[in-house]
Amino acid sequence: MGEDVISILVKRLRRCGIEIELSGNYPWIYLDKVNGNRIKQEDFTSNHGFNIAWFGIKNDDKIKFAEEPKVIIALIRKYVRESKLIQMIKDDEEAGLYQKPE
Repeated sequence: MGEDVISILVKRLRRCGIEIELSGNYPWIYLDKVNGNRIKQEDFTSNHGFNIAWFGIKNDDKIKFAEEPKVIIALIRKYVRESKLIQMIKDDEEAGLYQKPE
């Protein structure tokens, strides 16, 4: 039996240096965090978070993406950029480039 689409996605993102955290509530799989940043309210967010995929109803059904892969990748890129900006600000604060408000 081959790998499912979620395992393949996680492995490919990990090779690019992107860590994602997923959670599940059968039959749905949610994207919780990208590089440690929690997913906020998005256009395609369900009640429990951003629904990335779902299991079919029958036992032999495959996992299917809930949205077009372009939408999922665009969201992941958005949070990767945000995590890089946050890290840059933290690095600058540690270097003394910013003064924290009193």
